[in-house]
Amino acid sequence: MGLFWDMLSDEEAFIRRMQSEMRNAEIIIELERRIDVHPQLPSSDDIRRQMEDFFQGTNIESELHTLHQKMEELKQSIQAEYSNEQTRFDRLGSRMDDMEARLKTAAPSSEQPDVSGALIAEQRQEIEQLHRLLITQSQTIARLQSAIDAQRQENDALKRQTVLNAQQMDALARQNAEQARTMDEIRRQLAALARSSVSPAPPPLPPKPPALMPKPSASAEPVVTLQSTPLVKPAPIAQPKQEKPWIAAFSLPKPTTEEAFFRGDAAAVRGKIAQSIQGLDALMIDVQQLPLKADAGNSFLKNLRQTKAALEKLDQKFNFAGCDEDELSERVTDKFFKIIGDNILDNIMPGIYRGGRDAAGYEAFLQKLNSYLIQHGIYTLDISPGAAITGNLSDHIEPPILKPTMNAADDGKIDEVELLPYFMDYEDDDGNLEWLRKSGRIIIMKYGEMK
Repeated sequence: MGLFWDMLSDEEAFIRRMQSEMRNAEIIIELERRIDVHPQLPSSDDIRRQMEDFFQGTNIESELHTLHQKMEELKQSIQAEYSNEQTRFDRLGSRMDDMEARLKTAAPSSEQPDVSGALIAEQRQEIEQLHRLLITQSQTIARLQSAIDAQRQENDALKRQTVLNAQQMDALARQNAEQARTMDEIRRQLAALARSSVSPAPPPLPPKPPALMPKPSASAEPVVTLQSTPLVKPAPIAQPKQEKPWIAAFSLPKPTTEEAFFRGDAAAVRGKIAQSIQGLDALMIDVQQLPLKADAGNSFLKNLRQTKAALEKLDQKFNFAGCDEDELSERVTDKFFKIIGDNILDNIMPGIYRGGRDAAGYEAFLQKLNSYLIQHGIYTLDISPGAAITGNLSDHIEPPILKPTMNAADDGKIDEVELLPYFMDYEDDDGNLEWLRKSGRIIIMKYGEMK
């Protein structure tokens, strides 16, 4: 009878455990349903890419600066015209005063009052017309000043909106990262709950009485066989390969030969320029054949054509005959490197960087472009994200863009490298090797609230 009651209590405990497991399973199913219906938030890369696509091809600061210059030039022109008219008005007023003084001091004659009166009336009429003109111009200047002030306010609002958009993008990125961490934590909790709710085995049945084994004979002895256990060497754990940052693909080595690309006499230098133009023709063919996006390919092709046109103008317009051979390397290298910097380094390289390594055709075109630059002795100074600005690095970069961070350990560290510093060597008039520089562009992290 006692054995029967034990079995009954075990069955009741088993039923209670099964009911608890069913409730846990329902909780897991409900949490998974909530995760599945949770809206997918855009990643920080998607947000940054959307912002970059919005502002791509638009240099807001440059456009605002150009518009401001035009407004100031118009203002100065109108003010100069107003000043000239005011000077003329003052001169006419002085002439009229002098004429009235002469009439008062002069001896009266029969015709003089009439002639002088007519002349004075004519002068007064002209002065009145000039006065009205000055009033009209003053009103025009006031309207233009109001328009300039309104445009300036609009420009300031646009700048503030740009800064606000950047801050909102960073806030969305942080929110997205926080949401991702929250979802990962929920998934870990679900996994732990699922592991803890594994169905236990049913209660064991009462053991059967052991069967009676025949007693061995006295002559029989047990035989024990020892088998060796093979040693199995554990397989090595594969370590994940750390991928280098995208900016590392833009790195160019310094030439091993201590020679400038443009050196020698005028004929040798002009031959090098012709070689550079031929290299651009090959790059333009590559742009048209690679699977680039239509807008990106057209932009790259436009900049390459501008580079070619500028080099052809350099070959045609530069005074090779009148240039001292000792100064030829420096002067031609300076003009050549400026052409490369304005068209390829400032426009094409940032476009490739923003396009990303995973975009079709970008990395292949970068390799061809790097080969073209290496052939001309152009090299870079390597800068990596996460590093601190040390030594003379600040001399080779533009004033960095600040990005707020709440981690004090990241203060002053490089967050992103948008453009590496580029260099090109030349020979000075003493035959020594010197270099020209195209400054790099980076973003550094700033701890605390930015004002």
